[in-house]
Amino acid sequence: MTRYFKTIFPIIFTLFVLPVHAQEFVSGLITNKVLSSSKNHLKTQKANTTKSLQLPFFDDFNNTGIYPDIHKWIGKTVFVNKGFGYFPPNQGVATFDALDSVGQLYAHASSASFAADELLSQTIRLDSVWQPTPWKLTPADSLYLSFYYQPQGFGLAPEENDSLVLAFRILTGDSLFNEKEGIWQQQTIWKTVWKTTGMSLKAFQDKYGKNFVQIMIPLRDSAYFHKGFQFRFYNYASIANEINPSWKSNDDQWNIDFVYLNTGRNAADTTYPFLAFTGEPPVFLKHYSAMPYRQYRADPTNSLRPDFQVSFSNMDKQDHTVHYQYKVKEQGGDFSYKYDGGICTLGPFYRVGYQNCSTNCGAAQSCPPVNSLFPLDYNRDSTSYRITHYISDSSQSPVLIDSMVSVQKFYNYFAYDDGTPELAYGVAASGSAVAYQFKLNTPDTLRSVLIYFNQGSFQQTAYFNLMVWRNNNGKPGEIIYRQNDIPIKAPSGLYTFTNYKLDTTLLVSGTFFVGYEQPNQNLIVGFDANHDAGDKIFYNAGNQWYSSQFHGALLIRPVLGSPLISGITQHVALQSHSVRVYPNPATNEIYLADININRLKPVEISIYDLSGHQITHQFLTQNRIKTKLLPSGLFLLKIRQGNRLYYTKFLIRK
Repeated sequence: MTRYFKTIFPIIFTLFVLPVHAQEFVSGLITNKVLSSSKNHLKTQKANTTKSLQLPFFDDFNNTGIYPDIHKWIGKTVFVNKGFGYFPPNQGVATFDALDSVGQLYAHASSASFAADELLSQTIRLDSVWQPTPWKLTPADSLYLSFYYQPQGFGLAPEENDSLVLAFRILTGDSLFNEKEGIWQQQTIWKTVWKTTGMSLKAFQDKYGKNFVQIMIPLRDSAYFHKGFQFRFYNYASIANEINPSWKSNDDQWNIDFVYLNTGRNAADTTYPFLAFTGEPPVFLKHYSAMPYRQYRADPTNSLRPDFQVSFSNMDKQDHTVHYQYKVKEQGGDFSYKYDGGICTLGPFYRVGYQNCSTNCGAAQSCPPVNSLFPLDYNRDSTSYRITHYISDSSQSPVLIDSMVSVQKFYNYFAYDDGTPELAYGVAASGSAVAYQFKLNTPDTLRSVLIYFNQGSFQQTAYFNLMVWRNNNGKPGEIIYRQNDIPIKAPSGLYTFTNYKLDTTLLVSGTFFVGYEQPNQNLIVGFDANHDAGDKIFYNAGNQWYSSQFHGALLIRPVLGSPLISGITQHVALQSHSVRVYPNPATNEIYLADININRLKPVEISIYDLSGHQITHQFLTQNRIKTKLLPSGLFLLKIRQGNRLYYTKFLIRK
């Protein structure tokens, strides 16, 4: 299960109080690419013209959009997401921070406290209700507004001078003529009914013993009971640094969830008829979130977790008989299987918390096994599998159900991250280097490195040196590749990586490191706070490598695979297939599997070195290829049989 940071220093300390050697740091993102990429959508989306809402009002932010539901909320400055909340009541939170509706730092942002995001409700009819019968609402109807909140989450902690505020709209009784509309409008004021000051998530957990705290606000003032009642959440934020503009970044996150307003409630009415997953969907791979299919096939048993963890809860006030299962389906293929975790009685969340491995039925439901290997016999370079988790109680009417979906990727790269950065990582000194550790199951060819440099972290054209290191007792050792002065390219889309190609293919095996050196200015890369590869991150502040102090995953991915061969068109490449050879590694000869060869139907073969040069070309009448004259190294074998092409790599070791 996801762990949190080893240490998160306050960002001001991180940036200004540095030890003798350079200090690594994490900061907020300069921009939110999800929001900034939605600028056009934001401009063209029609304003909501919904009439005043009627009770009850509820939102758990478990939707696919990035902005609040326009049928419930006005404005788009808060960010609806499933990444910033640390174990929220369900999947999805509304996050308040220092960025505006298009993902940029507010123009008035400063180190002093400033008004930032706002979540404003649509108008709500609190004068009357119509179901089950019409009646006029009064304070005697016991209205409560409740919500869960959390500081920091997977973002950065709000400081003591930052705050989260809730206010209610009150009619003053005064009217003012609106010349533009040509009407008299009753004037209103906003009354603060709740606020809290900033603190770290750790301090919050120590104080309350919870990841999220639920707040219950009674509506007892008759001034609230009118046709145009509204409530709003807003936050005050402060950015860390105004001295160095390139280090200005997002800060001071708050998360809220389960906003509920209704009649007939009381201070103890803190439950909901919900079954809910929470947290990130689990990854079936033991070490990575994605890996090359060929690398998986080389050691499938050790590449998969024996089991994994899922977290879900019963948000109701009564026990529920919960059925858990998951289904695996190959995307674009026939392979599938499912696991049934059976039925378990799960108590209310306020009493038992999340379902876990030690609770009743916990091992079968919250810590289920990876129940099958993914297929090993496919002649392909990549594939993916859709994994859907379900919980339900079919004894209820309506049925209580929730689901959680992820995709297990087997592509041409290794990744520890999920592709979405909550934070940014860097080392505060020019000339420093960052190295990221990866381990192969079988030798392969490094072709390029995917990197997400945080857009806006540099004020002018920036360059970096692309680096690859050998392993030296678990730390970066000898430099085996360096490409200097590569210009950093701005991302071309939503959290898109830039593919930095090596100018020559590189054979790698065992443990190796990829990364960068920053020649003349501080660079920062995306940092996924939901997945932990902190023990794989190293930085060099001079002549010594240091292990990272942070938990998280850099958005850096090595790309592996066969080198390109000149003369093979894209069309032919798409029609190609893979083939197995054995033994691999080999010494004097290799044998072909999966191809029928005889004297009447010989096959044409070519062997290439890593630079793409053809070493041999011949026709085979049997499945054996002599390799006695080849030197040690990695080679590419191309086989043509009729209109079919086959490719594979093999290693000679002498």
